[in-house]
Amino acid sequence: MGAAWCFFAKTDPAAESWVGERALEILQGRAEQVADTLEAHADAAELDGQRRLGADKAGLLPAGQAPLPRL
Repeated sequence: MGAAWCFFAKTDPAAESWVGERALEILQGRAEQVADTLEAHADAAELDGQRRLGADKAGLLPAGQAPLPRL
C-alpha cells in the first residue's frame, strides 16, 4: 500500500478502501489513468520528499511495459 500512505495516515481505515478502488480500476484496464491520477493528487497535495516517494514509485515503469501502479 505504498502510494496509499502518501495520502492517508497509516492507521486510517479509509486507506484500505482506497487501495481496493484503485486495484479495481487497474484490473479494468485503467492502470495508466490510475498512475496519472496518483501523480495529479500528489501534485495537488504538494507532497514532497518521503511523502511523495510512494506516489512516484507507483508510477515507475520498466521501458516498454504497461503501467501497473503499486498501491
